[in-house]
Amino acid sequence: MGNATNAHDVDLVTRVMGAGSDSAECEAVLCDRLLPRVRLFLARRLADSYAVDDVAQDVIVTLIVALRAGAIRDVEAFGSFVLGVCRNKVREHVRRGVPFAGEGEAERMSAPAPVRFEVPRPLLGRLEECLGMLRERDRTLLRLTFCETHTCVEIGARLGLSEANVRVIRHRALARLRECALISRYELER
Repeated sequence: MGNATNAHDVDLVTRVMGAGSDSAECEAVLCDRLLPRVRLFLARRLADSYAVDDVAQDVIVTLIVALRAGAIRDVEAFGSFVLGVCRNKVREHVRRGVPFAGEGEAERMSAPAPVRFEVPRPLLGRLEECLGMLRERDRTLLRLTFCETHTCVEIGARLGLSEANVRVIRHRALARLRECALISRYELER
């Protein structure tokens, strides 16, 4: 979003605040221009896509009300004003119980639904072999992550590890699986 406001946004803000005959059209254009930037800012800070939608709507309504009331003193700093409104709305929603991205339950809330797919028989056998080559702790961690869909915090508490350590172990275990699977794929294709 940035603090700089481009000339087109300045023109639109000025026309909306002027309450001329085209102010409603300018509001719509300004909203269309701002919404993707606002959503991007919020998506990086909120864990839930529904919360992003709600907060984005609050931000846009707050901006339009402020513009109609003439509350923008420095039109050139409109980008900073939008950024401030976004930050305040995020704080407001977090106080009401919407978690930030990366906080415990947020990981589960934003996780996509598991995808079910069929693995070809030869690859399934090889995948089982690759899993068997991992240490017990790594297999347990992967099972808790992907089969039981626990968060890193929950897995860490269960296995006596820090959240960061869970992430590192999972990353390395997946890398070993990937490497093993690539080797087996090459062998199967020959």
